[in-house]
Amino acid sequence: MQIRTVREFMDNNPVTVSSSQSIEKAAKILIDYHLSAIPVVDEGKQIVGILSEADCLRATLLGGYHNESVAIVKDLMTAEPDTMSPDTELSAATERFLNNRRRMIPIVEAGTLVGTLTRRDLLAAIAKR
Repeated sequence: MQIRTVREFMDNNPVTVSSSQSIEKAAKILIDYHLSAIPVVDEGKQIVGILSEADCLRATLLGGYHNESVAIVKDLMTAEPDTMSPDTELSAATERFLNNRRRMIPIVEAGTLVGTLTRRDLLAAIAKR
């Protein structure tokens, strides 16, 4: 029996944002690409955070309540997000998604973003069995 890994099913060309981008622009990217979360990277593709739909909603709520907007991704992203190796077995990846209620996990090698894995990617892997 062949052991299947994240590398086979991850998105090898993930959409990203920088920590200095505006929340408005990041939210538009989430909408345009139908994403629930997006990796935040620096110039060297080193992962520095993750920004979710909930983070963007929080910005809207805070902006409405205080009558101002939160300007940049860095203000609301989750720094040091949960990541996974591309060599992680699919069964272990599935357990992490279920146990941590994640929708997307950045895939990292030596601190550098090499892909993303979503719950939908895992469902596709199951369907290909």
